Amino acid sequence: MQNNLSPAQPIQDWSTTQIFTDVQASALQVETALNTAVQTMSNSCAPPCANPTKVATCTTKFGPKLSASPITIDRLTDCVTAELARYSDIGANMASQYTNVLTSAVNYLKVVDVCDTPPADVLNNPSVYYSPSIQCLSNYIQRISSMPLNVYTVDSMRYPQTYLVQQRVQRCAKLVELDIKDRITKVVESFQNCL
Repeated sequence: MQNNLSPAQPIQDWSTTQIFTDVQASALQVETALNTAVQTMSNSCAPPCANPTKVATCTTKFGPKLSASPITIDRLTDCVTAELARYSDIGANMASQYTNVLTSAVNYLKVVDVCDTPPADVLNNPSVYYSPSIQCLSNYIQRISSMPLNVYTVDSMRYPQTYLVQQRVQRCAKLVELDIKDRITKVVESFQNCL
């Protein structure tokens, strides 16, 4: 029997790397928006400055809002934190499934003992030549050859689960990013209206 399935992937998969890459990208977008807002406020009194007192008052009023809740970059960590329990559940489920596969493998390996144990008539008459049953060995080989498939099946069960976690984190990070950027824009607009 030919096995056309790809080999099982290691438990550390691409989704965890992708999650942190996506959250980092959102964090960089927020950082860029904050830097732009700070530069806008800082450069608003570039020479010639018509009313430095007004600029100072507006900066004092709106500047601190760029570092106050809900404009905080640490809101992105909430996206990951919210999914950690799900990742833990996936890990626990996978661990229990691998235990089942191991038990199955141990049972398959016991078959070789059955194949190697001579029947009673051979044990009672050592002069009789004994070789394991072809049928028994064929059954053994068939069971052993299906073990990688069992591991692959168990391992592949986590992919849809980790993909869903990844999608939820990506969506959360993007929504948080857009919300923070929108709030930054509103603070800058309020600052400019104050001038």
